[in-house]
Amino acid sequence: RIFGVILAGGDGRRMGGADKALLPLGGETLVDHVLARVAPQVAELALSANGDAARFARLRLPVLADAARLG
Repeated sequence: RIFGVILAGGDGRRMGGADKALLPLGGETLVDHVLARVAPQVAELALSANGDAARFARLRLPVLADAARLG
C-alpha cells in the first residue's frame, strides 16, 4: 500500500502571503488539481499544512501540521 502526502504548506511570501493550495486555476483550486491526479495512485492520502486545518475540511483528508516550524 502506498500512502501519499500533498505538501500544501508554506508561508506564500513570494505570493503576498496567499494560501497557495487554495489559489484558483482553471475553475478549481491548486490542491483540487493535485488531489485529482494523486488520489487514484495511492491507498491513503493526507495533507501537510500548517494553520487552521478547517480550511481543508471539504477535502475530508487528514491534515498533518509540522512538528516544528523551520525558517
